[in-house]
Amino acid sequence: MKASGPVSVNADGLISGEIKLAFTDAAKLGAALSKAIPEAASAIGPALNAAGMAAGADKEASLDLTIRNGKVSAGLFPLGEFPPLQ
Repeated sequence: MKASGPVSVNADGLISGEIKLAFTDAAKLGAALSKAIPEAASAIGPALNAAGMAAGADKEASLDLTIRNGKVSAGLFPLGEFPPLQ
C-alpha cells in the first residue's frame, strides 16, 4: 500500500488533506483502515472492494480520500473522523 498527498494540521489539531491510497490487497487495507476508523468499518470494505474489482485481479487500485477538519470521506461517502492530534 502507498499513500500520497498533502496533509496539514490546524491549531486545534484537526487534520485536513487529500490522500491517494494505492493498493493491491483490498482485504489487508480494509482491516487497517477499519482499525484506524472503527465507526466507518461497514463502509470501508465495500468501497475498497469496488475499487479493487475495477482495477482487476493482481493490479494496483487506488482510492482518493478527502480529510477536512478530521472528517474523512471517499468521494461523496463519509467514512468517519480522526480525533484531534495532541
